[in-house]
Amino acid sequence: MSTPTTRTSAANEFDAAGHARCRLLLVEDHLPTRDMLVRLLTSEYDVAVAQCYDSGLAAAEAKPPQIVVTDVGLPGGRDGITLMRELKRRHDIPGIAVTGYVFDDTRLLKDAGFVAWLRKPIKFDDLLKAIHGACGVASV
Repeated sequence: MSTPTTRTSAANEFDAAGHARCRLLLVEDHLPTRDMLVRLLTSEYDVAVAQCYDSGLAAAEAKPPQIVVTDVGLPGGRDGITLMRELKRRHDIPGIAVTGYVFDDTRLLKDAGFVAWLRKPIKFDDLLKAIHGACGVASV
């Protein structure tokens, strides 16, 4: 099991105006993708990072996020949909799915707790729009 990491300090949990920044859990097993997203997201969000179901669950238990961004295909036998179902059950938080899979039946994603889903390769602007929309769903 991997250990979750947080890429921000307590001082970074607030923006320049002193407003609390949205806590985001990013679950991505592909290291280059994960590192790039962390670099891009930490300027605006308090980002915790995990690479699989177990580390994602541990990170959420240590500090529940307000939004989850997870890859659907995760290593270790349990996928991002299973992770989101569990996080929704435990914390009732919205999620954004990032996937290379095609989902004709989006009911599966909605029922798991995803409020948005993006197909890889994703455009960062589309991810930001989805996160901003999910921030409106999350109780900040």
